[in-house]
Amino acid sequence: LGFAGAEALLAGTLPGAIHVSPPVIVEGARLLSVGLVRLTEAVHRRAVAAAAAWTRNGYSGAVSVNLPLEALLAPGAVATLEAMTRDAGVEPSQVTFELLEDALYDTSADALGTLTKLRLAGFGLALDDLGQRQSGLLQLANLPVTEIKIDLELVRQARALDKARSIFATLAALGERLGVKVTAEGVATDADLRFVRQHPVDYLQGYLVSAKRPLEDLLTWLASRPDAH
Repeated sequence: LGFAGAEALLAGTLPGAIHVSPPVIVEGARLLSVGLVRLTEAVHRRAVAAAAAWTRNGYSGAVSVNLPLEALLAPGAVATLEAMTRDAGVEPSQVTFELLEDALYDTSADALGTLTKLRLAGFGLALDDLGQRQSGLLQLANLPVTEIKIDLELVRQARALDKARSIFATLAALGERLGVKVTAEGVATDADLRFVRQHPVDYLQGYLVSAKRPLEDLLTWLASRPDAH
């Protein structure tokens, strides 16, 4: 299995070793008028710096960054994100923005227009957590996405439920028919790997591949794996 890239994930620890989960960080940012926009920009800046670092080390994978609707609709969003990307020495084609399934991006003409501009700039667009709620399939028909990410809970349920396995197979086949890349999230066991490999899946994400880790640890881990290139 070669290295196809990594997703930028939030994590935080307050003084006293108190762990703060990503949803809490996001909701805290939403309480501020521009907090979520600034948080997204900060994550994006760190993400493209990471992509530049592993590119210098000989790895060509892309980096994925969650893009909340609020950040997408911020004035000058495309220009800001593109400038930050290029300033890091990274091409937009090395960045995929992940769109949350329940954000209903397609209900806003401004959102759809901005997503189109991101694609024209060269960025990839992934519909995240597909299969978690019903809105994702509706958005898939309207958004210029290049990738779909099948929700990890569906992979977990597929370990025991025929219905979940059928839904997973249908989503993977749909992605193939639409000509978009398919990522299976939550691949944590050898049995999960055997299952997803039965279907047209392009990328794997989950603990079987790698746990969440800081950039320095990721680069060390990649260097220890001759199959990562």
